[in-house]
Amino acid sequence: MTIASTKVAGMILSATALALFYDKAIQSARSLVERAREVMVSAEMMEFDRRLLAQWDIHGAPPSDPFQALQSQFDFRGQRKGFEDYWAMPYVVRSDDNGYEIRSSGPDRILGTSDDLTIRRSGLAVESRLHWFKDPGEIVCPMKNVAVEQSRLLETQRRSLSASSSTFAHAADTNNH
Repeated sequence: MTIASTKVAGMILSATALALFYDKAIQSARSLVERAREVMVSAEMMEFDRRLLAQWDIHGAPPSDPFQALQSQFDFRGQRKGFEDYWAMPYVVRSDDNGYEIRSSGPDRILGTSDDLTIRRSGLAVESRLHWFKDPGEIVCPMKNVAVEQSRLLETQRRSLSASSSTFAHAADTNNH
């Protein structure tokens, strides 16, 4: 192996390591964006619930049209259109004689699937399925994993270059004798 081919091999390994690092970083960033959307939708739904519950307390019964009640209290003419979550899908707000339900279709944008975010209030009982960070370190872990992966790839590259240099040096010594 010549010095030029060793350098080319090193450059290829470096480019590969960088490509893998950036791919992992982009995946982590996308994951964090989705997580942020879930947190924002959960917070927004909790605010909807708080406002509907206040109206329930005032009138002694759940709002007959909770959707209308919420629309009259919020200005949705900001960055998002209408009464939509952070996936640009409409919130679903339903009521019956016992209470109400607020629902977002979640990341998959399909109502009725396991990733839906919901708050169901019936009398004093509340049932919610909102997504929050399970572990405060979770927001950091994806980038930490990328750094560990990058270190592993760079160590593999260093070993490969070292082995190539040793092979080249041995071949040069053999040719000189």
